[in-house]
Amino acid sequence: MALDTLITKMTAAGFFPIQVEGNVLNKEERGGRIFIGNLEEFIGAAKALKVDVVFVSSRSLEEGDFYYSLDEGDDEEDIDDVDEDEPIHLSSVITALSKFEKYIGQDCAYRISAQMANDTLDFYSQEPWWLEFVDLLREAIAKVEQDKEAAQEIQRAKREAEQKKVLEQLRQLITDSNFIHLPTQKAMLAYALDKIPGLDLIDSMILQGEIQTINAKIAAKGLSRKR
Repeated sequence: MALDTLITKMTAAGFFPIQVEGNVLNKEERGGRIFIGNLEEFIGAAKALKVDVVFVSSRSLEEGDFYYSLDEGDDEEDIDDVDEDEPIHLSSVITALSKFEKYIGQDCAYRISAQMANDTLDFYSQEPWWLEFVDLLREAIAKVEQDKEAAQEIQRAKREAEQKKVLEQLRQLITDSNFIHLPTQKAMLAYALDKIPGLDLIDSMILQGEIQTINAKIAAKGLSRKR
């Protein structure tokens, strides 16, 4: 039902409809009493309550409803080959969503509110095609999130493998005579950072711990005293 048709129907029933803004999808947001029944039954109930004015909110399908952006501010580092700033058109994930593009600009959900003394009686209605659209939309979003998690896991494993390789090169410096004769751990770290590509990408606390461990091994084996 188009919004104009709904307004006409309410006017013909003897109400003065006032269009207002508001969330027409979240029934729990307002906290009013939610009417159980169809539109005709709601009209009968509103008349029984001797209501003259009703407030009407609506929502239409928008082009933006077909797009989904990956969450910003994740704890995960950026994923290679995935542009999180570029919204994903969900029709490319589930092609069946494209059939709903013909509804863009059309009303998909309504809320009619009858104001009582200390409460409201709210009637909610959603178009059948919208309910089908939402089901497919949720399925597409779930798939996008699953693909994102899989990509993150691959990237995480790649980072861990690269870190392991770099740290192994750091530990091998115990065989470098120039390294083991350095006087301080700070000098050792500076030497290692200059010597090993990618070491600067390792967390500073991890590097500090590794240098301390290597220094302890050097001292235990007396390597720093050997010439």
